[in-house]
Amino acid sequence: MLDAFVGSLLILIVMIVSLYKWIIIAAVVLSWLKVDKENILVQIIHLITQPVFNLLKKYIPTQYNNIDFAPMIIILILVLIETFFGRLAIGM
Repeated sequence: MLDAFVGSLLILIVMIVSLYKWIIIAAVVLSWLKVDKENILVQIIHLITQPVFNLLKKYIPTQYNNIDFAPMIIILILVLIETFFGRLAIGM
């Protein structure tokens, strides 16, 4: 019974990490488009992603030739986390 609970918890972590990865991709796409900054969905995506971007930029310089690589670095970290917990869940 404990194995089922832990396995379910690991799968939930993988799903949350995957969802956050897609939210970051949406933030990147929205940064390329001309969108209304007053749109509630745009504000929510900005509110969810900017603290993580700023935290990374605080420790690592992520801009090169006016291109910000923070989303790509965070997505790479999230893929590693997703893979780790996914394989951990499969091994149970």
